[in-house]
Amino acid sequence: MISILLAAGESRRFQKESGTHKLSVRIRGIPLICYPITSLSLAGIKEVIIITSYTTEPLVRESIIQCPYMSGFSYIKIDTNKEVWRDNGYTMLLGIKDVVPSSLFIVSMSDHLYPVDIPIKLKGLDNPCIGADSNPRFIDVLEATKIHVKRGGIILGKNLEEYMYVDVGVHLLGTNISYTPCTNKYVLKMSELLSCIYNEYFQIIDFRGIAWMDIDTLRDYINAVSGPAKRVVDMVISGWEMMGIKIN
Repeated sequence: MISILLAAGESRRFQKESGTHKLSVRIRGIPLICYPITSLSLAGIKEVIIITSYTTEPLVRESIIQCPYMSGFSYIKIDTNKEVWRDNGYTMLLGIKDVVPSSLFIVSMSDHLYPVDIPIKLKGLDNPCIGADSNPRFIDVLEATKIHVKRGGIILGKNLEEYMYVDVGVHLLGTNISYTPCTNKYVLKMSELLSCIYNEYFQIIDFRGIAWMDIDTLRDYINAVSGPAKRVVDMVISGWEMMGIKIN
């Protein structure tokens, strides 16, 4: 199975607060982007397509060679989104062209920390699904992308007053999904794309209460390094170590 990793974001908010791009910051000595890469590789994902931008490509290339485990990948491709302002939904669509027709693939945000259990679960499914959490324990829900299921579809967005889940940032999609009706917007967020393509064949997979988080702000980073969310980092790494990866 192939994974598409979305790594084209400019990290404006984090850079304004910290002076550096978030994908290269270190948590337990490991660059942030290595967390999803390591979990995907240990889950048995064989190929990864990393979509970057002109800004992020150099730091991504420099960071991924420091990942604890990448030998599970037989193929790694780094491509560039030359129109990063069109947002991460557009970035994801760029990656699809390299996926084998009529196949499922995992799409992941590059600034999320999650255990290997999530991609293992998704890899074993036969239909597209949205990764969700009905009881997130380690994130700021006010900042999170929320999911509301309604009759005939779903709505994703950060400002939903009524919602059932929070988006975990890791999903199972397919090349046989009709994306064309969803591409009429020049700027396309991933949340808008998922809302558009969702149909009766999709599932919502509830990773209720599982240890995951995203790094959106400097506060999130500090929380992961020395605050309560350090537990997420410890649990993710503990899962890696159970699979034979030694972390100093």
